[in-house]
Amino acid sequence: MADALDRLAPVSEAGPLSGLDMAELRARRNALQEAELALSYVRRQVQVRLDIVLDERQHRAVGAAARDASALVADLPKILAEHGGGAARGSFPDVAVPPEAVEAVVADLDTIIGARELGAVGSLPGERLDAVADQLEVFERRVSQRRRALHGAIDALQEEMLRRYKTGEASVDALLQ
Repeated sequence: MADALDRLAPVSEAGPLSGLDMAELRARRNALQEAELALSYVRRQVQVRLDIVLDERQHRAVGAAARDASALVADLPKILAEHGGGAARGSFPDVAVPPEAVEAVVADLDTIIGARELGAVGSLPGERLDAVADQLEVFERRVSQRRRALHGAIDALQEEMLRRYKTGEASVDALLQ
């Protein structure tokens, strides 16, 4: 998982920015923003699976009967609305991050719980359900930490660009040429 996640969104420090020209600052910022969008997509993939697994654990905790796939599908709107973290963003955005980098991270996620097993979550033994929940929580934390690091690097680049515009080192007019 670490290798695929590292390829998708390498840990990036903004580093010394004073020697970079505005084009390089923008290019770095844009690359980091694209990686962040890809990580957001991956994070949502993790969260959906975690929401389903946690809901199944709660379902069992109240003594309800096991759900089959059709009952799970019927309950999905409720599950995802209760555990969802904000408005849906629709399909995966068009970014320059290679699709195989995203697919590799999702493949790692599938090793924790794939679509077939997720669809039959009601039949999983309790121990397996607990192990999957724990692994998904760890995965989600790693993706979220990586996103926060990207946000920090993006913010540093933005601040340097803004500083240059404010001090006159860079000109908005140059953007229009």
